[in-house]
Amino acid sequence: MAKSYLRHPDNFFTGTRTLTLEQRGAFNDLLDLYISRDGDLPDNDQHRARELAIDIRLWRRIKRELIAACKLEIIGTSLVPTGAATTLATCLAKSVAAKEAADSRWSKLREINKTPDAPELPLRQDKTRQEEKNIQKNTGSHDLPSDWKPNEKSFEIGKREGYSKDEIIWVAEGFSDHWKANGNRKKDWDRTFYNWLKSDITRRNVDSRRKFGGNGGNSGRGADILAGVMNG
Repeated sequence: MAKSYLRHPDNFFTGTRTLTLEQRGAFNDLLDLYISRDGDLPDNDQHRARELAIDIRLWRRIKRELIAACKLEIIGTSLVPTGAATTLATCLAKSVAAKEAADSRWSKLREINKTPDAPELPLRQDKTRQEEKNIQKNTGSHDLPSDWKPNEKSFEIGKREGYSKDEIIWVAEGFSDHWKANGNRKKDWDRTFYNWLKSDITRRNVDSRRKFGGNGGNSGRGADILAGVMNG
């Protein structure tokens, strides 16, 4: 579950100037709810009004206004604040990367402790980032190659997931941009991309892109920028 996400106050402030204070407050709460619940935000007026602590008639009016302002979408049976799906995908990817890095670190330390002549090393949890990078290097992890492209198997998996060749390339570009900016190291980047293709978050992003004719649905500049800074 995503417990936090990067937020750029100035960009968010600028991008939501066309909203009223009332609309902006509702959009802000919906964005936080969407992230904290990993995208599980059903379009249920009674539940939303209760969570926002407002009358259901007021909520229905605000919902209509946010949809008209391109700040809120209804995809299937779920509410999706504009740009929130991309923000959540990046947030979850960072969580997965952090877990993989921690698992790799502890695995390496355990192997060191099993060596007969090696000094006993405590499994401490306060290792520095540099120590973690050194362990990643020693275990064969590496940066995403600058010329990385999806291989034939990637297109086979993407096709099985219901994506077109253009959509697979679009997902691959986002994958590459994210990991090159993130700086994490992996043993097998192709396998990482296979899992990326199979994720529910990728499916929601592709569905949103289809709905908006290939532009990803990010028509709200403020939420666009908020999602964009997450990739840094």
